[in-house]
Amino acid sequence: MLIAFNAPSLTKFGPEVRKGGTVIYDCFVVTEAPDLDPSIKVFPVPFTGIATDLVLEYLAARARTRPGLRPQRPEP
Repeated sequence: MLIAFNAPSLTKFGPEVRKGGTVIYDCFVVTEAPDLDPSIKVFPVPFTGIATDLVLEYLAARARTRPGLRPQRPEP
């Protein structure tokens, strides 16, 4: 099994995956998977997009619960 987070890793190690193996790659940063043996199962997963969404959700939740993190309006 190979989990690749970038194109150079996928290109370098993809051909080394055994026949019948599995390749999971970050389709957010890898635009085209290399040609691999047809018996290899290939799964594109948007890891970077998922991580970005999670971080943004976390920051939004923190901003709602921590008033000091929100922009303050100036006093009139």
